[in-house]
Amino acid sequence: MKKKEKKYYGKKKKFYSFFLKIFIPFIIVTSILGGIITAFLNLTFQNNISSNVQAAEKTIRQAGVKYWDIYQTELEEQKDAEYEFQTPYNHYIGNMIYLNNLSMAVLNDSEVVSMQGFIHLYQKDDAGNLTEITDQKDKVFLQINDTSENKYMLYCDNDIFGTAVPEMKDMSADFSFDKMNEVYVSGMQFYPASYTCFADGEEQERTVSEIPDGYVKLDQSSEFTIPHGVVGCIPTSLKVDRYTGTDDIVNDYQNNSNWEYVEDIEKCAYGTHTVYAFPINNDNTAFAVIDYHYNIAKSLMGHMIIYTWLGVVLGSALISLVIAYIMYRSYKSAYDMEQYRRTTSNAMAHDLKSPLAVISLYAENLKSGKNPEKNQYYMEGILNEVKAMNEQVASILDMAKAEDVNTELHKTKVDIGSIINTAAEVYAETIKTKNIRLDIQGSCQIDADETLMYQAVMNMMDNAVKYVTKDGKITVQMSNESLSIQNTSKPIPEDVLKSIWNPFVKGDNSRHGHKGTGLGLSIVKTIMDRHGFTCEMKNADDGVEVKVDFR
Repeated sequence: MKKKEKKYYGKKKKFYSFFLKIFIPFIIVTSILGGIITAFLNLTFQNNISSNVQAAEKTIRQAGVKYWDIYQTELEEQKDAEYEFQTPYNHYIGNMIYLNNLSMAVLNDSEVVSMQGFIHLYQKDDAGNLTEITDQKDKVFLQINDTSENKYMLYCDNDIFGTAVPEMKDMSADFSFDKMNEVYVSGMQFYPASYTCFADGEEQERTVSEIPDGYVKLDQSSEFTIPHGVVGCIPTSLKVDRYTGTDDIVNDYQNNSNWEYVEDIEKCAYGTHTVYAFPINNDNTAFAVIDYHYNIAKSLMGHMIIYTWLGVVLGSALISLVIAYIMYRSYKSAYDMEQYRRTTSNAMAHDLKSPLAVISLYAENLKSGKNPEKNQYYMEGILNEVKAMNEQVASILDMAKAEDVNTELHKTKVDIGSIINTAAEVYAETIKTKNIRLDIQGSCQIDADETLMYQAVMNMMDNAVKYVTKDGKITVQMSNESLSIQNTSKPIPEDVLKSIWNPFVKGDNSRHGHKGTGLGLSIVKTIMDRHGFTCEMKNADDGVEVKVDFR
């Protein structure tokens, strides 16, 4: 089946029509892909949130069961306590607060999911009343071991600790490189009295001069040891707001023996606030309330979603621009070629039709024999029109040759001055008849195809001689950088100058009384373009200048 030929007639299409034709379906496809990526990232974000909460819940549940069982065992044993932190209840509370602090570490994932969380612990007393055993204060923890392998966790408010130990005031990580040599205790709190730290690249022992009232020295001579330094809390967890319905949760837990868990979501200043409450021991005497908030827009996942959609929009636009530009260039080239073909064929038909009409008229007059005395006139007219047609055909062939990009340029050193002198000899009779002054200045040698350059320069001189006014002047200025030919003539209208290099543009020939093919300057432009030279025509003082730049 014969392929249908594409037509390029009608109004020329704009670039934006090609862009929209590509961009609209492209943005639809990439938006679908972007939506899939967004859904995947959002699902990953939610899974990370859930995983963090589940990890915190698991840790605190395990600690709650473990240390509640230890508490029950210690109550039954009724051992004597030398210090208050050794009592079963304080032992239980100290470990729960410390492990609760460790559990909060997984809730404070600020980079990946922009999440901050705090776990509130509530414990029932013997009367069944709930009391919160945690607070959102910055603390450091110290582990104390006894000879029975019991581990006791004591704490000190960070402000107090920072005053006593200025080297670690702004630190909240594991200070395992520091050694607590001597501490004082009061209930579940400790106060540093002597410690070892790194200063000026070496270990130095420091002593705290003043110990607050109410603290007693911990006897480390036999039973108690301090295995390592202090551990800080999670600063971001201290900033988490409280759930507005926390009091309702506490009351519901206290009054409901079958209470299992509560989960609720609300908006907060940070983003999305979620509360999750659950019992932490088998006797249902303690429970935890996890307060955490997150903001996907501030997280790594959120940034990836934003970058995904920026990539969708900008990428689609950029790719569409590139594809549309390629399509438009191809279309424009084909469209211009079609327009050129139509213009050329119409102009050729018109220019050949006129002399054919004259030849036909003169031939009919000769055939009729009515005016034999004009036979010579008719025959000369026919010969002149045939000559004009030959010139037209020759110009068309020259144009075709100049446009043939498949023909390789044979570049040699071309003497432009020699071509100008040849042109002066060729047009010597016309120059003499019109009383033209010819002023040739400078010299010029360039690398070019000699045959094509000869044709171009001759066409430039032909144009200058043809349109120079009687008693006028033609000035030729040459250098290795440029060639300028200027003649005295009437200025060319600006609208004609814009298209003067196009094929079959003849200017105001009727006013000048000249016939031409309209291809001379077009041939010049085509030849110069093939060589990479630029040419221009402009109105100058008392005339018109045609200039070629060889640089």
